[in-house]
Amino acid sequence: RDPRREPRNMRILTVGEGDCSYSVALARAFGDAVQITCTTLISAEDVAETYALGAKCLAELRERGHTVRHGVDATALPDVTPPLGRFDHVCFCHPHLGLDDMFDEAMHAERHSVLIAHYLDAAGRVLAQGGHVHLTLCGNQPRTWGFKAHVARLGLRVVQSLPTAAHGCFFPPGVEVLPPTPTDQGAAWSARRKFRSGSLGSRHWAGKYGYEHRRCEGDEDMNVENSVELICAKEAEAEVEAEAEAGVEAKGEAKAEVEGAKGAFCDVVMAEAAAVASCASQPEVASSLKGDVSGPKDAAAMGCCEICGVLLRPGEVDVRAHVRNLALPLSTPAGTWRCEASGRQFRSEHAYLSYLKQQQHAQHQKAQQQPPPPQQREQQQEEPTLTSKATAAAASA
Repeated sequence: RDPRREPRNMRILTVGEGDCSYSVALARAFGDAVQITCTTLISAEDVAETYALGAKCLAELRERGHTVRHGVDATALPDVTPPLGRFDHVCFCHPHLGLDDMFDEAMHAERHSVLIAHYLDAAGRVLAQGGHVHLTLCGNQPRTWGFKAHVARLGLRVVQSLPTAAHGCFFPPGVEVLPPTPTDQGAAWSARRKFRSGSLGSRHWAGKYGYEHRRCEGDEDMNVENSVELICAKEAEAEVEAEAEAGVEAKGEAKAEVEGAKGAFCDVVMAEAAAVASCASQPEVASSLKGDVSGPKDAAAMGCCEICGVLLRPGEVDVRAHVRNLALPLSTPAGTWRCEASGRQFRSEHAYLSYLKQQQHAQHQKAQQQPPPPQQREQQQEEPTLTSKATAAAASA
């Protein structure tokens, strides 16, 4: 038996969590083989107010003996007090800064490019020996947010790029791993069907254990087509992993030929996996990045941030000021937007207006299903009679 195929005592840090269902899913999937530190940028109160399952997820994590920390900025992990510690895996699923800048594509790309660069740098600083940084993106985000340029600048290397339906993301590359085995409730943990069927763009292996991707504004659904989990290691350690992977490469190729259209880690159709890999390997075109900034020294010489390569603006005298200006969510605190009719509270105007549209649509549907008033019913009953009389008169004539 290859010990690499089974989970060991993994220390996992999750950052940027919403309702914390991803951390809960990891705890359920790996049981005693994992120790999780779940972190959110918002407070515990905001988690409970923003997400229907937020309070329940936080309670389950604590009941299982895991750590929960709030007010943690994913771009400043080494600065957290008390210190977070060292981790085998640091995970950020679908980083997003809110919807306030969605109509300005250039600004949207720049802000998220800064976010993922500073996350990659911060996560690398809290890794244990041989640890990995995980980043889940979707669609064209790896390209438009400059992922490959950031990895090269920060001395990292991508060691795996997997569709999110593959459960091998916490295991060495090239090793066919066993799926996690639930320890108690099994099917009762599953996320709702739409999160497991792929109807929202992509399936995630952790959906079997209750993971449901949520917007940072609240419980609205979000399409995450062609999601991919990008796993990075520090350059020197990645070289060691590459040598280890070479030993199982031939076996993996042979198995892929036998299985044809199926992937080596799961039942994902290879066409989907190929599309994801292609997206992740495209050249980056983030509009605000300096194309010739290849390292910290080059960046500093050109007046750019040494971490993300973005040109520093006037007044951005240090890295933290630069990150605060670009890579913190624009959403307002929970409760700023409130529906007087229902009492529900929202973190942004977009979420509030979306809710109002949903309510208007529901009221319209309900009105269509209600029977017409008595006077209208009498008119509907009279019309066929009049038509019949007219038809009979025409026939007799």
